[in-house]
Amino acid sequence: MMMLHDLRFRTLSAMLTAVLFVAACSISVTPSPAAKSGISMVSAITNNPYKAVLDYIAECEGTAGAPNGAYAVSLDYGRWLPDGKEQELTKLTIDQIDELQTYMLANPMNRARYGNGIGSSAIGKYQIVRATLRRLKKRLDLTGSELFDEAMQDRLAAELVRGRGANTSLGREWASLRGKKLTRAIDLVRQIKP
Repeated sequence: MMMLHDLRFRTLSAMLTAVLFVAACSISVTPSPAAKSGISMVSAITNNPYKAVLDYIAECEGTAGAPNGAYAVSLDYGRWLPDGKEQELTKLTIDQIDELQTYMLANPMNRARYGNGIGSSAIGKYQIVRATLRRLKKRLDLTGSELFDEAMQDRLAAELVRGRGANTSLGREWASLRGKKLTRAIDLVRQIKP
C-alpha cells in the first residue's frame, strides 16, 4: 500500500513540478507566502541572511558534512526509517515527512534510546522534530503539500531562529547548542542583517 501511495505521489509530484516550471517561466516573480515570516523564497535560496547561523546549526547537529548538502539526513542516518535507510527527504511533502516522523516515534527502540522514553523524530539538515514541524506548519500557514526541499528546510530553520532570537532559548530548539556552541550561535544571530 505504501509503495502504491509513493508511486502515485511521485507521478503527481512530477506533473506538478512541470506545471509549476511552465508557470514560473511565464510570470514575473512575486513574493511567496514565506513573506509572512519575513523571508522570501528567493532569499531563502540565494541570499539568506540566516545562512551563517543555519550552517553553524547544521554543523552542531552533525549533519553538515552529509551528502547532498545534508538535507536528506535523518536521525542516526536512517536507522529509524522504513527499511532502516535514508530516503530522499527533499522529494517528500511536509505531510509525508510527518508520516515518516510518526513512524520513527513508533519504534520502541527509538523511544528507549531518546527523549526519556518519548523518542526522537529529528529529520533534515536542521534535525527538525515532528512537534516543531507541526507547530511551524500552523505558524506559516502551510498546507502540508509543500516539498520538504532545501529551500523549505532553510525557511523553517530560519523561522525557528527568528522566533527564538539572539538568546539562550536557541538551546531549547536545538539540543546540540550548549555552552560555547550556544554562545557562538547567539553571536551569529546578532550579526544577521535582514
